[in-house]
Amino acid sequence: MSVSEAKTNGKEALKRMTIQEQAFRAYYASMTDAGLLRIAANRSSFVDIAQKVLTDELKKRNLTVAPGELSSAIMSQTLTPVGWAQRTLVSIKSALLRLRMRLASQK
Repeated sequence: MSVSEAKTNGKEALKRMTIQEQAFRAYYASMTDAGLLRIAANRSSFVDIAQKVLTDELKKRNLTVAPGELSSAIMSQTLTPVGWAQRTLVSIKSALLRLRMRLASQK
């Protein structure tokens, strides 16, 4: 690989990271506080950029969660029609963001 090819590949990787970061930011911003806290308990399994963006969103909303712990109130929530609608909307947004990322990486 030549130096110019390495630079081009590096720029493409940086561009993808930016797109990935934007996608995570949009996804986490669309989530409810309870949803963020739910996924925050498992954040160690996320890729680095997802962990960073999640931490930023939690700080922005002044939310804290101890590693591996969730409050019993969040865990015991029953799924109401509004909760179901929110979960469905988040799933749709997630699918659209994945599609957007896939299309952007094909350019």
